[in-house]
Amino acid sequence: MKEDTRVLTASSFKKDRICLILRSSKNIVVVVVVVVVVVVVVVVVVVVVVVVVVVVVVVVGLVVVVEVVVVVVVVAVVVVNVVAFVSVAFPGSGLSSSKSYV
Repeated sequence: MKEDTRVLTASSFKKDRICLILRSSKNIVVVVVVVVVVVVVVVVVVVVVVVVVVVVVVVVGLVVVVEVVVVVVVVAVVVVNVVAFVSVAFPGSGLSSSKSYV
């Protein structure tokens, strides 16, 4: 077996420390990059979900508004038809626009 006869000098100690720091900083950089990528992905997913929810709420809201308008129009048409029918069927009921003096 060979013995390690290297002398640990200040410069070799410095090189070892620099290598260790570089190795650990590479790990830190990898961790930072992974964390940044994960955060960006999470933010993008949250933004997409919020946009989809807002679009669905707006579309559903528009559908509800259109339905309410349709119901109001249908009720108005029915009321006008009923008034017209009553005024024609029963001319003296007060709903008629023409008065009969016979």
